[in-house]
Amino acid sequence: MKLKVLFFFLLISFFGTAQHVDTKVISVNEGLFSNNIQKIFIDSKGVLWIGSRAGLFKRKMNTFEIETVATKYKFNNVFDIYEDKNQNMWIAGYGQGVLFF
Repeated sequence: MKLKVLFFFLLISFFGTAQHVDTKVISVNEGLFSNNIQKIFIDSKGVLWIGSRAGLFKRKMNTFEIETVATKYKFNNVFDIYEDKNQNMWIAGYGQGVLFF
């Protein structure tokens, strides 16, 4: 009987442990261009796209880059990012229409 009780408590302690979730805060201090993020998207190549009121940015490895196409057309205030099946990017900007490349 004692063995069953011991086994029961060991089983509960094994399943009762909480999961650990890794969280990292990235802000302007770590190289991000704006703290006001509207949309994030990971494309099929693993690139993290970040849309904010300051424009469109990409994160490759550990660096942030401003997307040159969005800068060329002064496309900021991004609120949606989408990739179609042909790996074309669709960027929606509030009051600016849609940027396609």
